[in-house]
Amino acid sequence: MVFESIVADLLNKYVGDYVENLDKSQLKIGIWGGDVVLNNLELKNTALDDLDLPIKVVAGHIGKLTLKIPWKNLYTEPVVATIDSVYALAVPNSSLKYEAEKEEKAKQEKKQKKLRQVEEAKEAEKNKESPKEGKKDTFAEKLATQVVKNLQVVISRIHVRYEDDTKDHDHPFAVGITLQQLAFQTTDQNWKPCIVKEAVTEIFKLVNLQSLALYWNSNTESFRKYIDNGEFNKAMEKTIFTLSHQVPFQYLIKPVSSKLQLRLNTKPEKSNFSIPKVLTNLVMEEIAVELRKSQYDDILEMLESFERMVLADKYRKFEPPDRKSNKRFKLWWQFAYTCILEKTVRRRRNMWSWERIKFHREICKKYKEAYFKKLSHKKIGNDVQSILEVCENQLDVFNIAVTRQQAEIQVKIQGAKKEKEKEEQSKKGWFGRFMGGSSSKKSKQKGIDEQFEEAMTTEEKQKLYDAIGYQESISDPSLPKQYVAHKFHFMLKNLLFTLKDDKKCKEQQIVKFQLQNFSAAIGQRPSADAVSVDAKMDSLAVLGLSHNGVTPQLVASQNIEANQRYALINFGLETNPLNSDASTAVKLSSMPVQIIYDAVTVNHVVEFLQPPETVFLKQLTENAMKKLDELKQKSAAGLQFALEQRKFTDLQVDLKPSYLIVPETGFYTKNQRILLVDFGNLKIRTEKVDLKTSSLVGKTSLEQLSEKSYDKFNINLESFQVLYADKGENWQEARQKSDTSQHVLKPYAINIQVKKCMVDDSRLPKLKINGELPLLSLSLSDRRIVQLIELGVSIPLPDVSSPAKDRSVIGVDLVTDESEVLTDLASITDGGPERKKKPVHQESFQEQVNETDIELNFLLKEFNVNVSHHIGNKDVPLMKVMVRSLGAEVLVKTFDMSVDAHLGGIYLQHNQFKVLHQGPLVNIINTPVSDDTKEKLLSFSYLKADKEGPEFSTTYGNIEQKVTVNFSTLEVLFHQEALLSIIEFIQALKLDELLDGDKIEKKSSDTVEKSSETTKDDKAKPRKSTDGVVDILIEAELDSFKLGICTEERFLAEAKIKGLKAKVVVDKEKTSIGASLEDVVIFDPFEKSFYPKILSVDGEEVFRLDVKVFNNATEGDNYNDMSCVDTSVEFCSSCVKFVFLNRFVMDLLAFVDNFQAAKDKLAEAGAQAIESSKEIAQHLYNKAPRVVLGVSIKAPVVIVPQNSRSSNVIMADLGHIQLVNSFTKEITKNDVGMSAVMDNMNISLTDVQLTRAILNPKQEIVADCLLLEPVNIQLSVTRNLSPSWYHGKSEVDISGTLDLVKVTILHSIK
Repeated sequence: MVFESIVADLLNKYVGDYVENLDKSQLKIGIWGGDVVLNNLELKNTALDDLDLPIKVVAGHIGKLTLKIPWKNLYTEPVVATIDSVYALAVPNSSLKYEAEKEEKAKQEKKQKKLRQVEEAKEAEKNKESPKEGKKDTFAEKLATQVVKNLQVVISRIHVRYEDDTKDHDHPFAVGITLQQLAFQTTDQNWKPCIVKEAVTEIFKLVNLQSLALYWNSNTESFRKYIDNGEFNKAMEKTIFTLSHQVPFQYLIKPVSSKLQLRLNTKPEKSNFSIPKVLTNLVMEEIAVELRKSQYDDILEMLESFERMVLADKYRKFEPPDRKSNKRFKLWWQFAYTCILEKTVRRRRNMWSWERIKFHREICKKYKEAYFKKLSHKKIGNDVQSILEVCENQLDVFNIAVTRQQAEIQVKIQGAKKEKEKEEQSKKGWFGRFMGGSSSKKSKQKGIDEQFEEAMTTEEKQKLYDAIGYQESISDPSLPKQYVAHKFHFMLKNLLFTLKDDKKCKEQQIVKFQLQNFSAAIGQRPSADAVSVDAKMDSLAVLGLSHNGVTPQLVASQNIEANQRYALINFGLETNPLNSDASTAVKLSSMPVQIIYDAVTVNHVVEFLQPPETVFLKQLTENAMKKLDELKQKSAAGLQFALEQRKFTDLQVDLKPSYLIVPETGFYTKNQRILLVDFGNLKIRTEKVDLKTSSLVGKTSLEQLSEKSYDKFNINLESFQVLYADKGENWQEARQKSDTSQHVLKPYAINIQVKKCMVDDSRLPKLKINGELPLLSLSLSDRRIVQLIELGVSIPLPDVSSPAKDRSVIGVDLVTDESEVLTDLASITDGGPERKKKPVHQESFQEQVNETDIELNFLLKEFNVNVSHHIGNKDVPLMKVMVRSLGAEVLVKTFDMSVDAHLGGIYLQHNQFKVLHQGPLVNIINTPVSDDTKEKLLSFSYLKADKEGPEFSTTYGNIEQKVTVNFSTLEVLFHQEALLSIIEFIQALKLDELLDGDKIEKKSSDTVEKSSETTKDDKAKPRKSTDGVVDILIEAELDSFKLGICTEERFLAEAKIKGLKAKVVVDKEKTSIGASLEDVVIFDPFEKSFYPKILSVDGEEVFRLDVKVFNNATEGDNYNDMSCVDTSVEFCSSCVKFVFLNRFVMDLLAFVDNFQAAKDKLAEAGAQAIESSKEIAQHLYNKAPRVVLGVSIKAPVVIVPQNSRSSNVIMADLGHIQLVNSFTKEITKNDVGMSAVMDNMNISLTDVQLTRAILNPKQEIVADCLLLEPVNIQLSVTRNLSPSWYHGKSEVDISGTLDLVKVTILHSIK
């Protein structure tokens, strides 16, 4: 009777969920009789709801379900289960008529199923906390072994099909799974079927799989027509693939047949633990996967259809019943109105109404009381059960689960009180115990051994124990640590994956992946709680699209060395390994792979992957990203648990150098120009940390102890290189060398060390990454550059059409409350769910620690680019570019992120010219910083602070983003001959001819248009900021910049700029820009010149500029406030002395004349700048912003000597320029009440004079006389800022005064 009850419960539980109108009483009677035969069962339309897809079963059939149980000879006769002819046809929900009663029933069933999942998850959490029994060979295990010994299961003729024509009625598609047979049989040791009647220690099982296939038929017929005429079962059966009956379907996975051998060892101790308890061997000959273009498009359309159906599911009940009515347009508009009204307007109003809130609270309270009674009593009345059902129909899963949790807590509190009362009564003696009575305990779910214990007599139990080989009193022996109890072997001889294009041409193969001899072995050692996985793959090949009668091989394995074949990939994973103290050992190694780029194949693959124009998958993509984030969180939680346990992983990765060949024209043939990229040898090793510190007590510093808190991973990439091989050159030999003429990028090595902190200490960074690249060297010549460009241009690119514009759905979320609640409630246990991270403002002061999450350091010690000029058959060195000490440090903390980067120096050296013939080689760009100093050419720092951080206003000064740039000293030398040779070198490349200029200009114009559109969009969006918070602060400083101009014969000029500073501050109210220049000097290097300084500054600084641009400062009520302006500009400059030497100027003009092309480019750029300035001026004129000016300029002093050696000069002092303005408003107003605004500007030019003087060698005036006495000019300019509607004053009104002009022509110098 025990067996019968268990089997009946299992069948009712699992079969009843899928079969319509199952007679459970008749099923139980059949089980007791030992023979259950169910014919012609109908599947429920919710049979596929476990897939969580918007589909329903419209026709489902189980031809025969047979279960034969020989109760009288259960231990010697076989138990046979047979399932035959299972057919199911599913269609989209949207294609079915909405039936409110069925939909409500399915909704409640789905809710109850999710509630069961929540309860099972809670029960699983409790079982994790309870200790497991150490006994291995239990009664249940022995019983299961005995049942499995003669269990035979046969599943035949399975066909499940899904059809969809909602997207395109003229182009329906169908996807389905077919299975001919799956048989599970008992065999002898030779794998021949038999029946085991006696007690044996080893059981052999054979699982035979025949013709399992997955098909996808595009533009196919519908099977729904066979439902009405009674031919459905026949049609489904005829389309099942068998070896004798092949069906012409378009198979995604071609029919697969295989055999699985299972060997069970019930007494491993008899073989001295040399044979596993469970040994499984699965060998598969071939798995062939084919994907056609039509199938790929259908898959995307199906996903998009699922997305639309999920979105529209909640509105299905409002759809018009007659979609083909003449009034369908009116009905659909009524449908849209009803959807918004019911699901948005009324739902929100009802949700926040006091009546709804009160009703919700009352029903939750009623449900909690009823559920409390259910937990407190073994049996409950019909009234309580009725309350539970009514409340569960009205509440959602989340509220039901929360209310149940509250009731469970109350039950525990009540149980604790009763236990306490019982203890108090026990202290009163036997009378108290007698009066207290006995407390009934809550019955728990009993195991199978407990059920047998209660239901069977002693004689029946002993008979059963003898039959299954179980002894009740004997203790189970412990398994050896090295014993592998479970072992699984898998072998796949051939795996094929093919892409075919069936739209352009018939069944054209685009690409074919072929994987051969993949094998895996999985073992488990229970006593050590260890699992091992060993896998290998012999070869991998990828064939491309055939063209010109040749099928290119894109990927080829290079796994033969010294006439011996090795596995292409070897992978090993073992937890708790025997020969290591690591918790996990991982090994991965691979042999090289040759990859050849084939343009025709790649272009066709890109075109193949282009989605149809009618497919929009934005919401589905967002949902997938959300699921990915959840997976990341779960993975992070698991990793965090492993880290807390301080487990060491022994990781060993060795990937031999694979390489990529990019041939000219995109099609590889022998004796052809190629570009070869060698990916180098990648090695990853873990470095074990010695945690023993007992011998270092008293000597170990805090830094040493901190270093022991990290697990270290060393990543080394060696021999990464790039080569270019011309026709006939041996690139295989050059690849093995370090420096040849074929090398574009010489082999380099990079070292990266990753450190993961294993200690929870806020002072230590959680992750450290240190990388170092000693040298990166490029070698290029004009011939090589041309060849590389020609190679790149010769490769055809895919013709990719612009993707269709994405559409957005407002107010729709794919993730329903029911799907989210499982994640939140699966962890509901006695302690409650894990507490999520609180917002910053809710945390206590102790929790607000600015911990360092990531610390990244990278250093490129030296980067060289050697450029040569190909003359004859040789490469003559032309110039060399060298960058030294390029590094960066990145810190990611809880409340901020900082980036510190530096550049030690940059050099551009010309190898064919020397300074003044006999000096050193010409350094066109030079950094005068020695290698020993810590001073860097360029320092860059970026800091982004969290506005919600506790120290935002103190430590960061309310600055959200801060950028600081420091430029030390840079020297630039314009050597005439060197620059001309570089220009000739560039012109000789003829880049305009090699590249398609029209395309480049088109791309650039498109980019400009997109950027302008983006800028407009960005400007349209108001910037969100907090009062007093600086959005971004930029500070830049240039210490000094030196510029020299020379020829091979002599120096012409030298200039020096010092102390250039700039500052930009952006906040909510305004944008402030400040700039200043400390000093600028131009020298004349002519030794006999009386005037060594051509240009100098008389003052503390050259200029100072302050610009403030206010946001919406004159909008609204501020328009009539004349103190409110749009822009404020303040500028002041010191006096600049300029000495005009005709020789100096003519030398510079002669120098510039040699660069005619550069002059033309400058002239073109100047013209474009003028046009842009005109457009900007016109725009400003039309907009008429208020710009307040405060300009004070000490005009230059021009000194014109008699000659470069004479002290007699004429000095022209251009005076002092001042410009200020203010705004006034007129009485006249326009139609909207806005007054006309006038801009009143005053311009003064004072102390303009002309002097004849004699200077001493210090450039001081010895004697002078005025030729033009000081002249003053005053101008007054009034601008009408409202010219479009106010005509009372002219647009511009200019008036001025000029004082007396007195010129002295004849006068002697005193």
